[in-house]
Amino acid sequence: MENYSKIHSTVKYYFPNHNIDFNKIPVENNGISSFKCFNDIEIIYYYVIRSGRSEKELKTNTKIEYLRELLLFYKSILKDTNMNSITLVLNKLTFQSVNDYLTYIMIGNPDFSMKTVYRKISIIKRFLLFLNSIDYVKYSFLDEIEYPEIQTQYNSDFLSFDEIKQLIRYFNHHPILNSLISVLVTTGIKLQELCELRVNDIEYIEDEYWLSFKKIRNTRWKTLLPPPVIESMITFRIRRRQSVKFNSNDSQYFFTTATGKKYGYKYLGNYLTRHLNKADLDFVKNRNIPITSSTFRLSYAVLCSQQNNDIVSLKDALGHKDVKLTSKFIHFNKESK
Repeated sequence: MENYSKIHSTVKYYFPNHNIDFNKIPVENNGISSFKCFNDIEIIYYYVIRSGRSEKELKTNTKIEYLRELLLFYKSILKDTNMNSITLVLNKLTFQSVNDYLTYIMIGNPDFSMKTVYRKISIIKRFLLFLNSIDYVKYSFLDEIEYPEIQTQYNSDFLSFDEIKQLIRYFNHHPILNSLISVLVTTGIKLQELCELRVNDIEYIEDEYWLSFKKIRNTRWKTLLPPPVIESMITFRIRRRQSVKFNSNDSQYFFTTATGKKYGYKYLGNYLTRHLNKADLDFVKNRNIPITSSTFRLSYAVLCSQQNNDIVSLKDALGHKDVKLTSKFIHFNKESK
């Protein structure tokens, strides 16, 4: 069930003094929807919540994330135009104002990964394309909006095999981080998927441990857990005072907080980033790009490709729909490291 109060409070947080009709719908005239009665904030809200622009229904938290990105973008536009009205500012949008904001995202926030920058730009560009499609405005500059060179960034973002070993050894005294790093880098699992892992996702087959986890796209992927990795996972459970018997009927979350609760992936992502980048290792200190959970997923993909693994199998492991996306994901200069 949609949490509209949470969504509405997000809008009110950024624009507390403006009158916004959350129930407004376009006027139908000869089968054509007219949005002339909308102000800019109402059109942003309609786009995210009611337009049905996505093939699948977005979760409430995802909708709130989209709203925040677009409202922050809009506040920046308001500031640049020195206007307090929320009625016609989008009509005055220019390529320069959009480009200035996107440049700020790419350059003004060094902690943003290229993946984050790409996502933010995508949200804004899709919204502007929507405005064009409903004749709310007409922008002629949308094709000029460029995405960052993600592949170039990836070249220096992944960790070499030696760097991964250094990192695991460095956190050997820290069973929580050691285990999380080991699982992330040897399975290619997404952080959201790791947070959803259950005890019964671990299978013991012919003297080997396998991880069978549900991908975000509702498929399942099975991967071998090397002995050092399964040992680190057992140590994690011991430290958390949880059972280390992998019962097929045990549906409790595998990785839990100190209080036994499920990790929130955003919290866990921040936790990892904060601790990983404080490691007293030369390669960590000399990196221009922070190490995040995504770094391990990328490193997994790149190292697998270096070993000439089948790209179709790698596509399935990463949860990609298309081999082309996998090819772009692992595209790099093999001489770069």
